[in-house]
Amino acid sequence: MKDYNVFSPLAYADDDEDDRMFFAEAMQEIFPDINMKFFHNGEVLITYILSTITAGIVPKLIFLDLNMPIMNGFECLSILKNNTFLSKIPVVIYSTSSSETDRKKILEMGAVRFITKEISFKKMLVQLKTTMDDLYHKELNPKVI
Repeated sequence: MKDYNVFSPLAYADDDEDDRMFFAEAMQEIFPDINMKFFHNGEVLITYILSTITAGIVPKLIFLDLNMPIMNGFECLSILKNNTFLSKIPVVIYSTSSSETDRKKILEMGAVRFITKEISFKKMLVQLKTTMDDLYHKELNPKVI
């Protein structure tokens, strides 16, 4: 049986309160044991991580929206991937954007996935479950075939 607690704590930064709520509800339904922290923009996420890193409390997986005020997903990803201590944390871009240009740029910057948000809650459940399964196998257990 898969132990999805390897993703705890999980962080999600999105300026849309409804999107954060739907994400939390979906993840809680699929993975009730994963501890999650939510942030309303990238700056708050980075500030939190840098203030807790000395205590060893860093997210094991980060989901980022692209279009946020103050610090967007591009800027936040850049800071994460250019920090020696944080660069290994897998980052999934979870956005309403379906731009191929955004997708290519984000993956080149080091994100492990670029996912366009589903509107339907049922489709969102499937999308998140599939993503987490894929990450579990490919990112955490690269020797698993």
